[in-house]
Amino acid sequence: GTKSCGNGLSEDRETCDDGASNGTPGNCNSTCDGTVPSLPAWATPTFTIKWGSLGTGNTQMDSPRDGDTDAQGNLLFADQNNDRVLKFGPNGNWLANIGPAIVGTTNLNGPEAVCVSRTSGTIGIADYLNRRVVLLDSSGAYLREFGSYGQGEGKFDLVMDCAFGANDDIFVVDSTVQVGNIINHRVQKFNISGNFLRQWGGKGTDNGMFNDPSGIAIGPDGLVYVSEPGNFRIQKFTQEGQFVTKWSSGNLAH
Repeated sequence: GTKSCGNGLSEDRETCDDGASNGTPGNCNSTCDGTVPSLPAWATPTFTIKWGSLGTGNTQMDSPRDGDTDAQGNLLFADQNNDRVLKFGPNGNWLANIGPAIVGTTNLNGPEAVCVSRTSGTIGIADYLNRRVVLLDSSGAYLREFGSYGQGEGKFDLVMDCAFGANDDIFVVDSTVQVGNIINHRVQKFNISGNFLRQWGGKGTDNGMFNDPSGIAIGPDGLVYVSEPGNFRIQKFTQEGQFVTKWSSGNLAH
């Protein structure tokens, strides 16, 4: 049952009431004393460095969005309102700008996210307002792109995020900006050539359904994790789109 514990958390998913609200049956404290289990060292954030300010310079940004790291530990992230991707070294030293103009294709338009393949070094850009994914090699040279506006296979409403699997398949979150719209609340999977492989989702609250999905990641276990603010949860899937589990804690998923 649901019980309000000393730490103010309300539990409704565990087999005992310990105040941890961890969503895992049987993984509980012995008493409901408001004590939340401590995080492991690797999960405890420690401030190391910061950089950037508002602007258009090499070390400036305007609405920085999602990003990824490459095999060398460099950080690439979408600088949305400057229509580009910024690349920095592990210590925050500026390395390169990608965009707005990219030789071989049209300019970036409000990129939302960047993903980097650990296998080939391929860079994927979720080009939000162009409704496409742009692929570059590890040096930033244009390779190919896929996607356009629409509801069918391989088409997008809003490209929110992307992630590479170990075999270089690309998983793309396809959401919608239109309130009440039931289309394109889904994940689409493509191969490295940009060919559509499969999709799953649709608007709803059931397992495997989405409401405004926004983020995606491939875990060390090879499974696909999707965040969806509209349902306040994260869902986990196989790379073939089979639902595995879900969890939520209030306004969690962003």
